[in-house]
Amino acid sequence: VSGLKSSVAPLGNSFKAWGSQQVRGFSDAVQQTPLFENLSNKAVIVKQHTSAATSAAMQGLKAFGSGENRTDPDPKKFVMHLYTCPDAFVIMPPAEPKWEGAEPEKAIVFHKSTSKVEAVQVAEAAEITRGRAKMEIFGVLGIAHQQCASYLVFVSSRVHAATVPQGEVYRATEIELREIGKTVKRGPVEESRRAIEERLLGEMLDTSSLLFSHDFDVTHTQQRLSDLAKNVSTDPDDRSGELWERYSQREQRFVWNKTILEPLDHLGPLRMTLPVVCGFVQQVSIVVPTGIAVLSLIARRDWRRAGYRYMSRGVDESGAASNFVETEQIVQAGEIVTSFVIIRGSIPLLWQEAESFVSFKPKPQMHTEGDAPLRVHMCQQELAYGNVAVLSLIEQSESSHEHQLSCCFTKAMADLCPTIRYIEFDFHKVCGKLSFKNLPKLVVDCEETLNDFSFFVKHQRRQTGVWRVNCIDCLDRTNVAQSVLAFRTLMAQLCSAGCVETDHRDACIQAARQDVKMPMPWAALLHQQFKSLWADHGDTISIQYSGSQALKGDLTRTGKRTVGGLLQDGVSSIRRAVQNNFADYHRQQVLESFHNLPPSIPPRANSSTESPQRGGGRAGESGSG
Repeated sequence: VSGLKSSVAPLGNSFKAWGSQQVRGFSDAVQQTPLFENLSNKAVIVKQHTSAATSAAMQGLKAFGSGENRTDPDPKKFVMHLYTCPDAFVIMPPAEPKWEGAEPEKAIVFHKSTSKVEAVQVAEAAEITRGRAKMEIFGVLGIAHQQCASYLVFVSSRVHAATVPQGEVYRATEIELREIGKTVKRGPVEESRRAIEERLLGEMLDTSSLLFSHDFDVTHTQQRLSDLAKNVSTDPDDRSGELWERYSQREQRFVWNKTILEPLDHLGPLRMTLPVVCGFVQQVSIVVPTGIAVLSLIARRDWRRAGYRYMSRGVDESGAASNFVETEQIVQAGEIVTSFVIIRGSIPLLWQEAESFVSFKPKPQMHTEGDAPLRVHMCQQELAYGNVAVLSLIEQSESSHEHQLSCCFTKAMADLCPTIRYIEFDFHKVCGKLSFKNLPKLVVDCEETLNDFSFFVKHQRRQTGVWRVNCIDCLDRTNVAQSVLAFRTLMAQLCSAGCVETDHRDACIQAARQDVKMPMPWAALLHQQFKSLWADHGDTISIQYSGSQALKGDLTRTGKRTVGGLLQDGVSSIRRAVQNNFADYHRQQVLESFHNLPPSIPPRANSSTESPQRGGGRAGESGSG
């Protein structure tokens, strides 16, 4: 064998050298052809677009809320300390800013064995914690009671995300759990289940993009804050009164940790307890003809029908909609503050998609009694925002899997909500699959109502109504459409703030409508910043609901579809399918336990021959999967 190898080796090397020479010759010949040059250029373009889209998306997700390189203006502000004692966790109040309330501030003690929580004097807490290990934290989110254990949840790291007129906005970058209430020793199986539950809970909190502020109630829009300010005490020393007011006047549907804060309600309002919002925040400085203005985007997610994509669709009997997000676009120019609010949410009918386990495009299944919650939901929106207009982007073609849902929604709106303006805009039919030249038609269809609803300007005008935008998932098409309406409003906001002349405003709106280059250099830069901001917003909202960044992100970022964007959409679609079909079931259980919600999906069948059903209906409802 050794001799045979030595004899064959020279022949093999000669053949290898000849083959390499032929390949190089063929490669040189091909590279000299115009066809190769054209393909090569396109390949470079694809690589550039793919890298740009991916880089921009990941930057928006990893440095969520940054917008720019922001530094914490006061890193020691509201820093608290958590002490780990043998039988308790003790949290001492922040040293800065100093407490100026009428009564001395107290510490919180969480007993490990009984889950008992009590507030004690700081001096008493100091005796308990003397010599014990401590760590810096930035607030207590509450006590999460899960199926296997209970956990103390707190923020251990934050980044500064934005500065608005009322104060600083932060994003939680690290959230930690500590088990409490453990009374018996678990066996290996029970401990394994608990460990999995803790990991899923931690992952859920890590991907929730939680926002908070120590200075003001971030659950409110600028308009709601302005209304509340009229009733707030003007006494600067009345810190206790301010806390009580903030505690009782929160927009409860956006307090993501409302349920796990309830075990601490008996302690009264404390600076250590921290209401947080699940959503998005990012801020950028923009150049305008008069100087520098600040553009911010804040999104708030409703927790009352929290869930993941195919696990949570439509509305429940109380009118709470899945994937309901309120997005606020804020412009600050000196002392002038303006804001524009737009909302999204799942089609407010009782429906589900039980075939999602085996289909990329499952056919929605309607409940026969699915119209009644629509009226409830729309009445809630009118109470919250004033007038409401609905923009539906779902497909209307009879061959589409969305056709039935489109017909049901249109009929229900006409029958139950005839006074609400309802616009059907078949996104895929009007805009096509790759060419989106017709997208600005959205503004034409919606412009009159946009003008009627206006936007908020502090001390000058109110926003009197809101656009509710939806597609099937309320992610990709919805984010593109909302960004189109928001840019038109942004130019009006800048004009109202005195940053832009009327003729410049009109020229920019016209350029966007015709899908051409912005007429002024500052406007071109502004437009690019705006598109990146909204694309990051779309990616974050999408990850929270579907597990992947938004599709059509290249359209939001660049104004056109790119080959790189199409490739990225393919990857995201596959990731969504895997996430939705193999991970979301267990994630949904953890999320519902976190919010103490009734199960939206039944237990999976033990038999492997039975297909697991998915759906957005509550357990026990007719047609629930």
